Amino acid sequence: MTAAGAGLAARLLSTAGRADPYPIYRRLHEQGSVLCGPDGPTLVVGHSAARVALRDRRLLVEDAEHLDMVAPLWRTMPSRRLLGDAMILVNGEAHDKMRRLVGQAFTAHRVDALRPLVADRIGRLLDRLVALGAGGGSVDFMAEFAFPLPVNVVGDLLGVPDADRPRLRQLIAELARALEPDWPRAELTKADRAAFALSEYFHWLLERRRDSPRADLISAMAAGNATADDPLSSAELVANAVFLLLAGFETTVGLLGNGFQMLVEHPAELTRLRRRPDRAAAFVTELLRCEAPVQMTARRAARDLEIDGTAVPAGGAVIILIAAANRDPSRFVEPDRFDSARLVNDPLSFSGGVHYCLGARLARLEGELAFSMLATRLARLSIAGTPRLLDRFNLRGYASLPVSVD
Repeated sequence: MTAAGAGLAARLLSTAGRADPYPIYRRLHEQGSVLCGPDGPTLVVGHSAARVALRDRRLLVEDAEHLDMVAPLWRTMPSRRLLGDAMILVNGEAHDKMRRLVGQAFTAHRVDALRPLVADRIGRLLDRLVALGAGGGSVDFMAEFAFPLPVNVVGDLLGVPDADRPRLRQLIAELARALEPDWPRAELTKADRAAFALSEYFHWLLERRRDSPRADLISAMAAGNATADDPLSSAELVANAVFLLLAGFETTVGLLGNGFQMLVEHPAELTRLRRRPDRAAAFVTELLRCEAPVQMTARRAARDLEIDGTAVPAGGAVIILIAAANRDPSRFVEPDRFDSARLVNDPLSFSGGVHYCLGARLARLEGELAFSMLATRLARLSIAGTPRLLDRFNLRGYASLPVSVD
């Protein structure tokens, strides 16, 4: 990587870079598909290279074994310790065991069965938006729609009691800070406190479901683990339950807020969706490409290897910039233009390989129903104030989005 490339990469974590990383991605693409510097991580920005890297099992997530070598104090941080027991930060056989258990419970049938419930929740939230915005008043789309929809959908899926969801929503938002690459210690302290509270809560809920199972994912995970030949530990079971809540909430919140903004910025897309609500799936795919809720993922090389002809030494850090790959000009025509009618559209927003997002089907279901119903039921959509982005790099979305829907 040239000095200019290293400087561009560093700018991604600046305030300006977090607010708008896309000009930086464009300039990184000019440097090549894989950028490797002598003192920093290897950056993967090309679509083809990223696709291969995400599927290469020689590229490992930063698991407990690795962290013990490079950052032994991580075990004193409850947030990292909790996430370190979840499949997102586990490799090899241990990862596969966790994924099998959760996958056996988190089936396509279970997700598809949620469709009428999700549609009903969306309908009631849209009714509330219209009531709050009557007369042209400003309504915060994030607070009144984008936050409550996924927290209630994933709560329904997991079996979290309704009364507990507002508290868990706040705790999950605080835990998500631990997934950012560069946060001050004060912010991580909030994540640590949230991790402790979430761990206690899901220990309690799993015990409750073992004693009185219901038709929910937590009950299915507890039952499957109880009969497994090689069951997960209690800590691993709790960590994966927390991770499912985190993954099902944070990324979908970002998807919904980003999508509303895109509909306002591109009225032709809104018109297209109103005329053809069955095109919602294509709209969501393009939204995932243009505004990926998760911008990057980190790996390390288990041994010497090459990515698109670039050598990566054993132990070398690899940052796969998913959002940059989604705007690779060698893959997508006019990559910065939003166009749901693209003939070629294969974003990498749900990752790939063994770490492909288990919740992808659910996120798509929520997005497709939300945007088709939003386009057909709301007469007018506009921004009614100054949107405020989250001050994050990796998890991209809005903290508030004042809108008018009347």
